Amino acid sequence: MVEGVSGVEISRRYGVSESSISRYSKLNYSAAIARVMATEEYDAADVMTRLLDLADSARAARKAADKAGTPLARVRAQAAELKVLERVADRLGINDVTAVHLSQASSDLIAVLRAVAKDAPETRTQILDLMRTHERLTHLADAFAIATKETS
Repeated sequence: MVEGVSGVEISRRYGVSESSISRYSKLNYSAAIARVMATEEYDAADVMTRLLDLADSARAARKAADKAGTPLARVRAQAAELKVLERVADRLGINDVTAVHLSQASSDLIAVLRAVAKDAPETRTQILDLMRTHERLTHLADAFAIATKETS
């Protein structure tokens, strides 16, 4: 599990039930997270990255169950993924208002970058190139490219 092998795969490999794997991971991951959070020194970004990794694992388990699992396995995998996502959303403070604020902030960021590119047109390509090196910024890079098209 630490190496990223899904609970479904571990279940198949060792002949134990998926629910046993789920219980084991909940007990051990929850305890590990509590120990990390109890100390004063922890890397919040690392903890959040690990929570997001758990969400990705839950998604992979759900997809595997959707393809090859029994109806009960699919329901359990969906419930596990939902539970992880709810925890991540809760820890990050994500709600509908957060999504609106992020959208507004993205628009403001594009406006700022557009003003920079207008004042210094030679920076447009450099900004676009830098944004496109980050996978999560590709949509913003596209919006920036459209917003600055007339200034290029």
